[in-house]
Amino acid sequence: MGIIKESILIYQPNRVDDNVFFSKIMDGSSEITFQIPKTKIYIDREKEKCKIFLNETMISELETISKDIIKITSESSKDFFGKELDIDSCSSLYRNAISDGNLLNCFYNDETYFFHKKNKLSISDIEDEINGIVLLKGDVIVYTKTAFYIRWEIQQMKIKKERVLHEPMLSE
Repeated sequence: MGIIKESILIYQPNRVDDNVFFSKIMDGSSEITFQIPKTKIYIDREKEKCKIFLNETMISELETISKDIIKITSESSKDFFGKELDIDSCSSLYRNAISDGNLLNCFYNDETYFFHKKNKLSISDIEDEINGIVLLKGDVIVYTKTAFYIRWEIQQMKIKKERVLHEPMLSE
């Protein structure tokens, strides 16, 4: 069974800027949230972004969600934007959050909960490249004049530090 349990719903877009609209997305009556198992994470503090290494299963799940978003946007384009956009047009405007084949581009913010074991961490306490388990949420689609994409946000990140194995010391 996949990440999506019911069917994806896209709500009427709301203008947040002259050329930017946000549209809430849901999995039926639930938010779209899921856990990414222990993986490599790359942090970009300047942009408050992360890149998360995905396995093939997660890539397939996210691509299925993307295809649904493209299809629903095409079907609702007349209501949303006052003009019809076919699937091909929507596909060419869609910006996939997966880059370099297997890295998910996502965001974190002040509400993101970072921790190791039971200890809360600040983003400044975390290295640029780490291993961790991520609770991810996709709750909005961002529409601009030239593109649209799902904004994936990290809700929680559990840092998994590598265990260092010490070799026994040899006696002389």
